[in-house]
Amino acid sequence: MANKRKDENADEGEIKAKKKASLLLILKILEKYSNEPSKDDKNSDCYLTQAQIIDILENEYGVKLDRKSVSNSILLLQRLSNKYPEDFNFEISQPDNRIGYAITKRTFELEEARLLDDSIYSSKLINRHEASELIKKINSTFSFNQQKSLPSLSIHHEERKSDKNQLLKETLLNVQIITEAINEKKRVIFNYIGFDNSGNKMLRRATKDPSKYRKYAVSPYYLVNNNGRYYLLCNYKRFKTADESKYVSAFRIDYMEHVLILENDEDGRYRTIDEVNAIKDENDVKFDINNYLATHMYIFGDDTELINAKFKSTNPKRSKVDVVKDWFGDKAKIYEMDGNCYFDVTIDKNSLIYWSMQYGEDFIPVAPSYFVEEVKEALQKRMDLLNKPSSNS
Repeated sequence: MANKRKDENADEGEIKAKKKASLLLILKILEKYSNEPSKDDKNSDCYLTQAQIIDILENEYGVKLDRKSVSNSILLLQRLSNKYPEDFNFEISQPDNRIGYAITKRTFELEEARLLDDSIYSSKLINRHEASELIKKINSTFSFNQQKSLPSLSIHHEERKSDKNQLLKETLLNVQIITEAINEKKRVIFNYIGFDNSGNKMLRRATKDPSKYRKYAVSPYYLVNNNGRYYLLCNYKRFKTADESKYVSAFRIDYMEHVLILENDEDGRYRTIDEVNAIKDENDVKFDINNYLATHMYIFGDDTELINAKFKSTNPKRSKVDVVKDWFGDKAKIYEMDGNCYFDVTIDKNSLIYWSMQYGEDFIPVAPSYFVEEVKEALQKRMDLLNKPSSNS
């Protein structure tokens, strides 16, 4: 009698397992073979009938179900997605004639997938193979027909050798350690990579004792992506001065080595972003991550002062406004005055000096006067270097 009950319980458990499996398989089939038709599309091929679902179940998965079981499974999936929309991020709909079913809401919209695909392809951090695998995972959330509409982008970055793949793994490990430190509000310590005159990598050495490698102990705040590279925004207090401790510095994640969380931090303590803001001068703006990214064209080195500068086009008849739009977007206030094109923008000073030298043939700075002088000095230094006799000539 006891054995009979065990057999019955086993059979009941097997039936429940099969029901759960068939539920998941039907959802997978709808994701792969159905898709939401456009508003003007009356094509019923976007939908799968019960008969088609039954055929796919048997031919691809070796599972046999009748129409009633398929109908009940889809009804249960619809109830789950309606009751728990955050956990079940999909919708199953039927056409007006009630014949067939289709997934009409997915994890990503097609436009979102295109943006993700493009970001992954253009990333300098991910190698070709890993980029392709990641793209496949994103695109697999769409039906076969929808995947055809996703652009086939060519991967521009070079194939990476085994040492580059190792660098990628180390970079991702750095991200993991730093994320943990940010969440736990602990400092991290690391060595930082520099380069010699031949372009070979080398760890930076201590200024006072060049025989030792320099160690950086920082309070980490944010991990950000800029131009396909990851940076850590942090507070790096090199010297015991209030002026030095108020800045937010940036370090490239892939240039960091031997990253460790300072568990027993005897030499210092974690400095919160609120503490950094409290040290700010009266005229300084408190740190905000969105404002920082909006006002820093290049993320590297220490923070510099923000400056509101005015630029004037060098060619009123053919002002390259598109260049301004490409670089500054809506942050630039563009206007016409005296028949010429001007724009005002608030950006960190160093970045704006670099930009001025790059686009000096198209736009010249006209205010403030001290910034104009600094741009002139930077240009003059470059001219002096170019005119300096080369030791190889």
